[in-house]
Amino acid sequence: MADGPRNTKKHEDFVKGPVGKKTVDALPGVGKANAKLLEEKGFTKASHVLSTFISKEVDKDRAKFKDAIQPYSGLNARQYDQLYKGLDAYTGQNM
Repeated sequence: MADGPRNTKKHEDFVKGPVGKKTVDALPGVGKANAKLLEEKGFTKASHVLSTFISKEVDKDRAKFKDAIQPYSGLNARQYDQLYKGLDAYTGQNM
């Protein structure tokens, strides 16, 4: 039996591959409507969101990242949790 909920395919695909030119809708938890809101605020690539996540000001802190990204994304709590976990797993595995 699994200890907790399994990660989505989107999560797994994001974590295992390079961010490169991935668009924001490739991020776990981010759907088309959320991606559009992020793009309107200048977050056109997944790397832009990742840069915010690892920035000196946020430094992967859950609350600081939420404050930095939530106003621009329209993410609900579940979506935000998926995004945070995806970015955290990505940095843990690839950085």
